[in-house]
Amino acid sequence: MKAYARLLCCAGTILIAPVAGAEEGPAMPIDWMEGCWQSDARGIREVWSPLIDERLLFGYGLTMKEDGVAAFEQMRIEQADGTAVFIAMPGGGEPVRFEETDRTGLSITFENAAHDYPQRIEYAASRVALIATISRLDGSGRTEFAYGYCRPDPEPEEG
Repeated sequence: MKAYARLLCCAGTILIAPVAGAEEGPAMPIDWMEGCWQSDARGIREVWSPLIDERLLFGYGLTMKEDGVAAFEQMRIEQADGTAVFIAMPGGGEPVRFEETDRTGLSITFENAAHDYPQRIEYAASRVALIATISRLDGSGRTEFAYGYCRPDPEPEEG
C-alpha cells in the first residue's frame, strides 16, 4: 500500500478519548519517545504526547512541502494484555494494529505479519535522536527516518 509507506511521515489532529481495551498494569517505560521530532532532510515531523496514565501515548506525523502539509497520520501506543500496541491511522483512515515483539531500555519493535507494508515498525533513541524504521518482516523495503528534537510551532500572536 503505497500511501502506507509514509507510515511515520504523516499526521492529524489527535482527539484524546477513552481507549477501549487499555488495561491497568505496569507502566509502559517508553517516555523517551515523548516530544517533537523532526527530520530536516525530509521535512517530516512526529510529535508524541507525554505518557497518559503511564499506559498511553498519542502521536501524529506530518510530511511537509513548501505549500503545506503533504501527508498526515494519527498514531497511538497503548498497553494491552501487558504489552504495547502501536495503532496507526494514515491519512485518518482505518486503524492498523502492530503488536510489540521486542523492547530494550531505549528501543521498541512492533509487528503485524498480516499487513502489506510496513509489517515491522521500530523506534530507537539515542542522546540526541529518535530513529524510526519501517520494513517487511524479512527486512526488505527498509526505510529509516532519523529525527532530531524540535520545538513545536509557536503559538500565533494575537493581534
